[in-house]
Amino acid sequence: MIINEYLASHPKFQQAKQYSLKHLSTIDGEGIIDHEAFDLSQKVYLATLNDQIIGFLLIAEEGLLEKLAKDNLFEPQPLKGLLIQQLFVDPDFRKRGVAQALLAAAEQLGEALYLYVSDKNQLAKNFYVQRGFVPIGVYETPQHNDFSDFKAFLLMKPTKKL
Repeated sequence: MIINEYLASHPKFQQAKQYSLKHLSTIDGEGIIDHEAFDLSQKVYLATLNDQIIGFLLIAEEGLLEKLAKDNLFEPQPLKGLLIQQLFVDPDFRKRGVAQALLAAAEQLGEALYLYVSDKNQLAKNFYVQRGFVPIGVYETPQHNDFSDFKAFLLMKPTKKL
């Protein structure tokens, strides 16, 4: 498995977006997939095996995390760091360390990491908590995109001290 980082302007970023449109449903069975995430992202980490995409991690565009905090979508507090828009691993490659490798690549950026996870996706929440993420807020709304009674937890992993 190889992990590479690509900026939004790179053709591989667009390839990852096309992959997501083909392989992700609106509901992944474990949580909500936001198809607009690529449009609000500045880079993608791609996990590939034999030139086949097997997973990706999206980092939000600069300022989106602060905008969410300012607009009080989550707990109103100053948030400094990077927002992970999505982390997805092809179901055929899950439980093989792909997600952990993608997170490790993002951690190398040396900033606090934030992400939100649907309350319906307990497997993902447990995965993140086991890797040092802590819940710091909750986003609840009667309607979010096409979903009613939507609830998501905002999780944060502090910067590693060197």
